[in-house]
Amino acid sequence: MIRVFTGFRNRLNSLEPAYRRKLIALLILSALLTIATSALRSKERAVRPPKVAEKVTLGGTDVSRWEAGQLGDLLARWADATAREPKNAYLDPSTKGVIHELNGVRLDTEGTLKAVFSAPSGSTLLPVFEQVRPSRTLADFPLAPIYQGHPDRKRITLIINVSWGEEFIPEMLEILKEGGASATFFLTGRWVMKNPDVARKIVAAGHEAASHGHSDAHLQNAPEKKILEEIEQSAQAIEAATGRQIKWFSAPYGELSERILRVAAEKGLRVVMWTADTVDWKRPGVEWMVDRIMSRASNGSLVLMHPTEQTPQALRGIVKGLKEKGYRLVTLSEMLSPVWNPGEQPFPSTFPDK
Repeated sequence: MIRVFTGFRNRLNSLEPAYRRKLIALLILSALLTIATSALRSKERAVRPPKVAEKVTLGGTDVSRWEAGQLGDLLARWADATAREPKNAYLDPSTKGVIHELNGVRLDTEGTLKAVFSAPSGSTLLPVFEQVRPSRTLADFPLAPIYQGHPDRKRITLIINVSWGEEFIPEMLEILKEGGASATFFLTGRWVMKNPDVARKIVAAGHEAASHGHSDAHLQNAPEKKILEEIEQSAQAIEAATGRQIKWFSAPYGELSERILRVAAEKGLRVVMWTADTVDWKRPGVEWMVDRIMSRASNGSLVLMHPTEQTPQALRGIVKGLKEKGYRLVTLSEMLSPVWNPGEQPFPSTFPDK
C-alpha cells in the first residue's frame, strides 16, 4: 500500500503544476460525490417503509409486501372483533361454591407486527395474543368450596378418590392413557403409605395427587385438631412418596363443614367437592354409570369415581363419550387455571375479512 501511494505521489509531482491542481480538484470532487451519493442512498433506505416478505399469510389473509400502516389497519379491526374480557371469580348462588376466574384475551398488535415483519418468505402466521388477568380470583374466596370449573370452558375433570385397594388402578391408568385423558387422584395418606409405588405411578403418568385425608375418618363434626392431623399426615405421606406438594383437599364421604373449610384454608388448601357422581361404590353396573355421567356432564364438571371392579370399564365408556362430545379431560389444576391454552376458544380460528 505504501509503495502504491509513493508511486502515485511521484507521478502526480511529475505533472505540470496546472494539471496537478486540476487533477487534485477532480479527485476531491469525485470523493465528495461518492460520499453524497452514499448518504442519499442511506437516507432513502431509512425513509423507505419496510414491507412484509413475499407469500406471507396472517390469520388466513395474504399480507405479502404490505406496509406497516396497511397491516396496522387490519389488526385494529381484528382487535375489536377478537377481544374477550376477563371474568372474575364469583360465588355460585345454587351451591355456595366458588367459580374460578378466567383470563381475558386481546390481540397484541405490537407483537404481531414484529412477528410479521421478521417472518421469512412463505410463512403462515397467526396473530399474537396476550392474556389479561381479572381483578377477583379464587384467592379472594378462601373459605368457599369448589364444586365445578368455569361453565364457559369445555373441560371436565375426573376426580378419583382412593381409600382402599390398588388392583384396579393400573387398568384405569392405561385407559386414561389410551384416551388422552388426565385426572386428579385424591389419596388417603394411609393408602399412600401402603402403596407408595402405585402413588408414584399415578404421578409419573401425568396425573395429579391430592389429599383425601389420612385415615378415611369422618370429619364432619371432628374438632379442628383432628382435621389438622388428617390434612398434615396425608400431605406428608403424599409428598414423601411422590415428591409433589398438594393443593387440593376432599374430606372422606364428601363431608363438609366450616371447620373443614377453615382448617384447610389455613394450610393453604382448597376444599373440593364434585358435580356428577358415578356412585360406583354401589356397583350399579357399567352401562348405568356411563349413562348417568353422560346425561349430567357439562362444561366444568367434576366427575367423581373410585377404583371398584366396575369402574375401569365405566371409565372407558365415560372417557370415550366425553371426548366425542369435544370435552378436554384435564387435571384439577388445569381445570381451575385461568389461563387459556393455544387452540382453545376464545382464541379465534378464523378472522374477519380484510
